[in-house]
Amino acid sequence: MFISVGYIDAADAAQSCRKAVECSLNKADFYIIAAEDTCMTTANRDLLAEHFPNTKIVKSDLTATETLLSIDKAKEELGFKPEWTWEKRLKELK
Repeated sequence: MFISVGYIDAADAAQSCRKAVECSLNKADFYIIAAEDTCMTTANRDLLAEHFPNTKIVKSDLTATETLLSIDKAKEELGFKPEWTWEKRLKELK
């Protein structure tokens, strides 16, 4: 399930690379780069209940399809801001 939930659009992946090169940080570090939503149409709480029933959800304001991956560090330190979702790309193709 993990792989099917988290994703990144190529344009946002490129943006994260550019932000990493251009940032003023003087260190090597790890960042999770992902879209702000999942690629699932089923709500997160339902997916977690079905596949990981013993998981305690600690984030009370978890929305139906927000990413389950923490991209906060990349946002804060690199200025990463995902702009694309899979739904936005599908609309662009029509």
